[in-house]
Amino acid sequence: MSRAPRLIEQQPEAPKDGVEMEVLVLGMPRTGTNLLGSKELSNLTVAGTLTSSSWANGIQSRLRKEIRTNLPSSTRAITAAEVDSLPYLNAFCNEVFRLYPPVPSIVRETRIDTCLDGTFIPKGTTLLILAGATNLDKERWGPDAEDFNPDRWMGEGRANSGGSDSSYANLSFLTGPRGYIEQSFAKSELLCLVAVLVGRFNIELQDPNKKLEIVRAISASPSDGVIARFTWLEV
Repeated sequence: MSRAPRLIEQQPEAPKDGVEMEVLVLGMPRTGTNLLGSKELSNLTVAGTLTSSSWANGIQSRLRKEIRTNLPSSTRAITAAEVDSLPYLNAFCNEVFRLYPPVPSIVRETRIDTCLDGTFIPKGTTLLILAGATNLDKERWGPDAEDFNPDRWMGEGRANSGGSDSSYANLSFLTGPRGYIEQSFAKSELLCLVAVLVGRFNIELQDPNKKLEIVRAISASPSDGVIARFTWLEV
């Protein structure tokens, strides 16, 4: 995360307080890269960050308060440790990744005969792993599994689990030795992006009731973008 905090440090010429900008977040075509922590991840992640559910119940103002209280505007360099230390910012980003996994499904093939939950799986069997379904499993996440709720990641022992009882409940980046190596970079990138946007802008959706439509293929992306109004706030 050595480069990511520079997003927060950079201080472009600030517009006057209250100036509004309309921003369209579009899904970008697949580029062929395997770096799921870069373009392809940012497509759905940023769109998911801007959805109406993400800003319900005072989430935006709560985020802004934590960010502005703990991160300097630009008077000195900001460290990765400072960004990582913000519990609600981390909880918010974890919930974005849980609800909007960049790769909703992945294929694996068994190399040996094995058993899965008591079912025999012969060598050479193709398995389809559905992160988009596992991450919404009510048996693992509770009755509000489909709701955007950063508080599930708050409290003792919840920062990494979200309150689930299994390390396999959240498969946004898979897990174990086959997990995505770009996971740390992707999380750092989103932490800094949210810190910049929420710390400096008030964000309103053009249509708060519009549901985010997702195109699911090898990777996932928003089908028609998200239009949001960004109003600059005095630093």
